[in-house]
Parts: sequence; C-alpha cells; structure tokens
Amino acid sequence: MEQIEKLFKKEISQIDIDNERFSWFEKELGLIISEEVKFFWICCSSLKMENSECYISPLVDLDYYKETIEDLFFNFEELNQYVNESSIVEGVKPYVYNKKWIPFVSVDGIYNFLDFDSADTGNDGQIILTDMMGGDSRVLLVSKSLNELCGRINEEIEAGRITVTLNNNEMSIVSHSEDDDYNAFVAIGLWEDN
Repeated sequence: MEQIEKLFKKEISQIDIDNERFSWFEKELGLIISEEVKFFWICCSSLKMENSECYISPLVDLDYYKETIEDLFFNFEELNQYVNESSIVEGVKPYVYNKKWIPFVSVDGIYNFLDFDSADTGNDGQIILTDMMGGDSRVLLVSKSLNELCGRINEEIEAGRITVTLNNNEMSIVSHSEDDDYNAFVAIGLWEDN
C-alpha cells in the first residue's frame, strides 16, 4: 500500500482544480459541487490507472454531460411512476431517475450519482449507487459524502475483502465477493470481476 500511496501522491500533486469546468453545474442547474468531489473528479479524469487486469471506471466527462444532459437519461423520468416500493431506500426520493442526480461514474449499468434532491432524511450532495440494468432501477448504496464512501472502501481493503496491488506502476483492484451488490459497492471508481 505504501508504494501505491507514493505513486498516487506524486500524481495528484500535479493536478489543479479548474473551477470554471464546474461553473456550468452551479449556474445552469443551481448545484454546488463540493471541493472533495471536484478534486476526485479531476484526479480520476487525469490519472491513467488502467491495465488488462483491472478496469478503472471512467468518470462521466463534464463537457459530454453538459452537451448531452437532455438525452442522457431521456426516458427515465417517465418511468418514475413505476418505482418498485421494495427498492425505496431511506434518504433517497423514490425515483428511477431524477434530473438532480448527476452521474459521475458508470460501469455496466451501475451509476454513481451525486444526489442534489435528497429526501428529508438524506443529505444534498450525497452519493447514491444505482443499478439501472433492465429498466428496474435499484439504489444499492447511499453515503453521506465521498469521504465517507472512500472510508468504507478503505475498511473493506483493511478487512481483506478487497485486494489492491501495484505492478509496474499500474494499480489492480480485486473484489473477493460473489455478491453483485457488494461488487457494485467497489464501483465507486474501481471494478473487476472475479
């Protein structure tokens, strides 16, 4: 882990957050994206940690999202009337999709959203992990913040349920679970099938 931390610190020390890239979200959508999320977005968009053994989930490109917001999830709002009651999670409004859910990571139909329209018991800007495969949207995980979610992933690494290795300056992350929902938990930015 020490070798991984050194590489990561070296890479992120060269990254500068360009707040202008985020100003559209704030002006047009009326959303305030936290500094921690901005930094994460810029870091993950800038770092090249992809190899044949490990797939690092691409963050949704800010410019692409801005240009395609109307088309990205064009039919999901119509499906909100069909929300499965058993899939409702505390802190998240019962939607299949909400315009104030901003996708920032996607892997095989699993989306990490910033939720800027949380339920009364939730937090604006919370992270929700949603499975949108097959037209039946399910919220798999809710975290109050990116820091909390990363902390949960660190706990999984320390418990040995996720393995992180570094070979030739390329990071590989493996989940040791047969549970798809658990593997989706790892999908905050990192995904690999067993």
